[in-house]
Amino acid sequence: MQKCTQVADSVLQAFALALNEPINFFVDAHNKHQHTFRLLRYPALPEGYELEASQNRAGAHTDYGGITLLFQDAVGGLEVKSRNGGWVQATPIPGTIVINTGDLMQRWTNDVLLSNPHRVKQPEQSIRQDRYSIAYFCSPNKDKVISCIESCQSADNPAKYPPVTTSEYMISRLNRTY
Repeated sequence: MQKCTQVADSVLQAFALALNEPINFFVDAHNKHQHTFRLLRYPALPEGYELEASQNRAGAHTDYGGITLLFQDAVGGLEVKSRNGGWVQATPIPGTIVINTGDLMQRWTNDVLLSNPHRVKQPEQSIRQDRYSIAYFCSPNKDKVISCIESCQSADNPAKYPPVTTSEYMISRLNRTY
């Protein structure tokens, strides 16, 4: 977890620099480390089971927090929605981490950094294999007020989202989901 937090902090620092904010702007907002590890297993499908064309192992969704580090095995199946509405395979590359931008980061940056929908489809060639992935969800401190940062708004591009605390947003998303 310590190494994941270090990687996440490096990504958050890069985001801050890219947006002309102080280097630790996002890191300081995540410094209570209210992060969550989620170990995911998608079991192999039984012999004779046929997937329907529209069937997913995990339906399309966005992540709620700041960023997510995703470690996936070689089986594959992660797909990301492109801006034209199609789905693109996020083919596993050994030794790499997929970084998802979450909903709160999108709100913070006024849609400069988007929370991209993603899903898991079972690749035909791996239908009889287990698929594993690990998600490390990095959320801002629960009392942090998320409001559009100055560098992401202007008179021509005003803030699109009202301020909200991390807790308020997370609870609203969980209530809609469950």
